[in-house]
Amino acid sequence: MKRILLFALTAFSLQSFAQNTPCVPDAMNQDSLFGLWPDTIQNLPIAVEGVYYESYVQLKTPAVASEVPDVPIQFASLGIDSIGLVEALGMPSGIQMSCDEPNCVYPGNSIGCINIFGTTNAVGVHDLEFKVDGWVTAPIIGVVSMSVAVGDYVYLTGYKLVVNGSGSDVNLIHSNSFEVLQNIPNPFTGNTSITYNLMQQRNVSFSVYNVMGAKVMEQKYVANTGTNTIELSANELESGIYFYTLSNGEEIVTKRMIVAGK
Repeated sequence: MKRILLFALTAFSLQSFAQNTPCVPDAMNQDSLFGLWPDTIQNLPIAVEGVYYESYVQLKTPAVASEVPDVPIQFASLGIDSIGLVEALGMPSGIQMSCDEPNCVYPGNSIGCINIFGTTNAVGVHDLEFKVDGWVTAPIIGVVSMSVAVGDYVYLTGYKLVVNGSGSDVNLIHSNSFEVLQNIPNPFTGNTSITYNLMQQRNVSFSVYNVMGAKVMEQKYVANTGTNTIELSANELESGIYFYTLSNGEEIVTKRMIVAGK
């Protein structure tokens, strides 16, 4: 039975590939709970068909087994020896991943760094799923695999990798649904763009909230059928983390953005 957590990535020992911007673990994530940064609200940057793509994620491994949902109670108090990223499912062809640790195995209570890079022609929205295992050291028994203890690997879901067609933004989004993409660039210091799709012309409401939940901006638009774009300037906000929502009157989509400066 699958266990769903926050997202994490696996890699396939691709250290022979040289990335343009090597990933460096961010110590600021050390106090975070087990999970991946950026989270599923911010998600991954958009890729463009036929254009080299590169991004990275930071994996914070759990300190104790109780941080892993559905772990058997007899293992809950045990410290995590290591976490392994076993397999990635759903990545578009041509996109590869490289871990900064051999075999994509990270010690408990540490930060892992994974590069995602390559060139793909697989236009569309790719749902990602990742298979993760972990190990604890139990008294008398010794090292125990979490997949053995739980009965299956942990499957981490919730992320999408959007590959935009080189000729049109319409390829970014399913044309028959209301979808809001992550702002690009993010973080940003000047301007950023938020692209969204509507099945028909209608009024939409765009709001921005700070981390305390206070609304700091609200705009209303008459949007067209298909792809629409909202342009936002860093001059309108103080530096920091924000959440933006877009509502079409029936659905509300929320994503996170970071104003890095002005």
